[in-house]
Amino acid sequence: MIYNIGDAIISPLAWNSIDNFNAVMRGESRLQYYENLFGLPEPCFVSLVDPQGVDDRFAELPTRTEERYTKVEKMAILAAAQALEQANVDAACEDVLFVISTTKGNVELLSGNSYEPERVYLWRTAQLIADYFGNPNTPVVVSNACISGCAAQLAAINHLRFGTYKYAVVVGAETLSKFVISGFQSFKA
Repeated sequence: MIYNIGDAIISPLAWNSIDNFNAVMRGESRLQYYENLFGLPEPCFVSLVDPQGVDDRFAELPTRTEERYTKVEKMAILAAAQALEQANVDAACEDVLFVISTTKGNVELLSGNSYEPERVYLWRTAQLIADYFGNPNTPVVVSNACISGCAAQLAAINHLRFGTYKYAVVVGAETLSKFVISGFQSFKA
């Protein structure tokens, strides 16, 4: 049998799963109208996670490396840390696999950044997340557009069913950027 023993959702609504669920049940939304967001010529309605809130909460986590993390990496680490704490699982064990689901990862870094060039690659983001927790395994990256989250869960289930690992930490992480919003705007979505 496979069980969910920990979870976390970080969104513009809240910083954990329970508060997110309650906000949705109350009919709350953080959608806002933006003009010139990321320098885009067309206005849009989006919901943005507070970057200062991400930084503040990330600063509360134990410092494990000297690495600088991007916003998407910080949010993934924050969510994984919450789920691992609930599950009481040591992520540094060999029987724990990280499965990272993302469509774009650090795509905003393509427009210039102060990180190493490899940072734009999804495998690098996944490895940094697993490394933060001291996990010795090569993380699995699932990037299949809109079905990435479901596909990541299926990949984790397969590893668990085959007994390759005892635990799987499935993390989905996305952030809005000029690239992402302009892509949806080109579809008139």
